Amino acid sequence: MDEIILTLGELRKLTMDVWLSTGEAFTLQNSTWSLLFAKIEEASGECEVTPVTGNHYHLVAEIQPTKKGVYELSYSFHLGTEIVIRTVIIKVV
Repeated sequence: MDEIILTLGELRKLTMDVWLSTGEAFTLQNSTWSLLFAKIEEASGECEVTPVTGNHYHLVAEIQPTKKGVYELSYSFHLGTEIVIRTVIIKVV
């Protein structure tokens, strides 16, 4: 898992890259994010989806953690018949 360090009070847009190594074009559906603190959801929303190319997208989540500690930011999206979830650790100091 990746890890990002933020300072309490920051409002940040965090971007995750999604691409297929095969080079095939694809479409993302139902792209959402969820911010968890101590396994409890603090915030969630729909991702801002920006196509870079037909096989590369940026998923953006705008977050503002409210406490110091360790968070999990999870991105979820549908890719064909699959549901993919990727998580990033956020440390707030």
